[in-house]
Amino acid sequence: MPPVDGDLVSNDMTALVMAALHGQGLVCAPLPLVLPLLRAGALVPLMPDWLGCGAHLFIHYPNRRNLPARVRTLVNFLLEQLRNNADLTTDVGMLIRGLKR
Repeated sequence: MPPVDGDLVSNDMTALVMAALHGQGLVCAPLPLVLPLLRAGALVPLMPDWLGCGAHLFIHYPNRRNLPARVRTLVNFLLEQLRNNADLTTDVGMLIRGLKR
């Protein structure tokens, strides 16, 4: 395991992931943000049996009646993108444990 050093504090998740990538510490980050790095071997899962609970995405709009076409288009686009992403529909635990080397 590579040496870890540093005392960086940030509220920017991307900055924290990049710091972990460069050996500046550990990070607990959303899977979609780190999955490509895990697959490439640039980051390694340290506690694969401990996973945060999944997040839910809600889209709120006033009413389905008279819904503007641009809102319906956005909702349909998001649903298609999220439902067709195998990484978001797979059991996260199995996904992470499959990355263990």
